[in-house]
Amino acid sequence: MLDKGETTQMLLKLIDACTECRQIFHAESSAWTNAVQRHTIEKVQQKLDQFGIELRSEIRRLGDHDDLGIFPFETLRRYSGDVAFGRVLDRYQQALNSRLTPHSRAMLKRQYSDLRQAYQELDSVQGAA
Repeated sequence: MLDKGETTQMLLKLIDACTECRQIFHAESSAWTNAVQRHTIEKVQQKLDQFGIELRSEIRRLGDHDDLGIFPFETLRRYSGDVAFGRVLDRYQQALNSRLTPHSRAMLKRQYSDLRQAYQELDSVQGAA
């Protein structure tokens, strides 16, 4: 049987990573001069926000959120936006390699695919800048 607590912990780590990465991009926003790069990063921020909401909804659906504050998280704040984004993708891979409920796994696969595509788009835009 799958442990809802384990799934919840993985989802919390992803929420934290998405939130921190979005905040890092926001803090770096004053340095963006290229309009295409700015637009691409804004789309990434919107995806990170959207996925954070979806992850929170999944935790509520699982019904295992009594002790949400007890899980330690690794901070991403020491990284630049693109490195933090890569770390978010790493966290998604870790989550997908863990024991998840089928519904959570399907959601994470979709989110990971979207984020990986956005990461590649951002990488190509930054390479062209």
